[in-house]
Amino acid sequence: MRVPEVLAFYHHHDGLQATHDRKRAALDTLLAKQKFLNRHPEVVRQIGTKRIEKITWGKFIEQASTLYWQGDLIAARSLFRKALLAGRGTWAEMLRMFPSLLPLPFHRVISKARHPR
Repeated sequence: MRVPEVLAFYHHHDGLQATHDRKRAALDTLLAKQKFLNRHPEVVRQIGTKRIEKITWGKFIEQASTLYWQGDLIAARSLFRKALLAGRGTWAEMLRMFPSLLPLPFHRVISKARHPR
């Protein structure tokens, strides 16, 4: 499928790139997708809501999970909370993300119990 407009411009320089902040990149990507889809309801109709959910929130949760598995619990928690509070994800994903709603010390204990290193 072709996108009918330019969605972003990238400027690369020698400094720290925005993509190094993967939490921010995940949030920005979700927001850009949502803005595009809000402006183009015909795309939503063409693709279907199930596929839209997968390429927006599904990808967002996947990025959060990657951060979690790489040991960035703080960033993952923030993204998991956003998804949970928006009511997004499958039941299995929600169950995995649920500890992010607990205080951080409890989440750390659960995380270590689930995934000892």
